[in-house]
Amino acid sequence: MAISVITFSEVYEGIYRFENEKRDELEENFQNFLRGVQILNVDENIAGVFAEQRAKLRRENKLIDNFDLLIGSTALYYNLELLTNNIKHFERIENLKFRCLNDFSDIPHKYIYQ
Repeated sequence: MAISVITFSEVYEGIYRFENEKRDELEENFQNFLRGVQILNVDENIAGVFAEQRAKLRRENKLIDNFDLLIGSTALYYNLELLTNNIKHFERIENLKFRCLNDFSDIPHKYIYQ
């Protein structure tokens, strides 16, 4: 299992919105989740996929948030299936494999973060 460094930063932003004990609990849970999870950085290959996809979406007047597009571009580059609740944005990225985060029907339980 892997997550984008962008996702990593978005989760931490959410954690830092809380104070003291709740923040500590959320951070500990996230750190536990990250054990055995690869964090995928944005490099020039992913930047190239991003640029191509952004130009295509711009031509179609269907732009999405840059962070979402970087996450989607990372999944495209590595040929990964993306788990998300943001179907509205990610369905705009051509050839991106994604699944609604609430559909865990065939994902082994050990990979589900609750």
